[in-house]
Amino acid sequence: MSDDAPCCGACAHALEVQARGGPRPATAPLVHVPVVGGVPHGIMIVVIAGHELGRMIAIDKTELVVGRTSGVDVRIDDPVISRRQCRFVFRDDHAYVEDLGSTCGTFVDDARIRSSTPLRDGQRVLVGNTIFVVRQTSG
Repeated sequence: MSDDAPCCGACAHALEVQARGGPRPATAPLVHVPVVGGVPHGIMIVVIAGHELGRMIAIDKTELVVGRTSGVDVRIDDPVISRRQCRFVFRDDHAYVEDLGSTCGTFVDDARIRSSTPLRDGQRVLVGNTIFVVRQTSG
């Protein structure tokens, strides 16, 4: 976690450091997401740490809201995250993540994000005790 981002004290930043496998180069390519007919293709979101480890989330629209309440696109049963924590956005052939004003913040690798952030290949997205990664699929 970066020094300028205060922690709420409830989330598992040590888990994030362990799961992210070290720093990602800023020069890694952006995740490429072709959108055909309004639907992203060849992409999925995978939970790589947290109690929903291994969960694979199919992408079937250009925006997915993540949170702990019903009515979001991706519900995560984690009391640390906000009801509407963050949003994955697929536009301009790339993947982005945006924090939705959450209490504990959304992190890309070890940096708290404050605006729409493009995702590079291999970067981890931390929300509460859960870590996601956007992965290319063969389809």
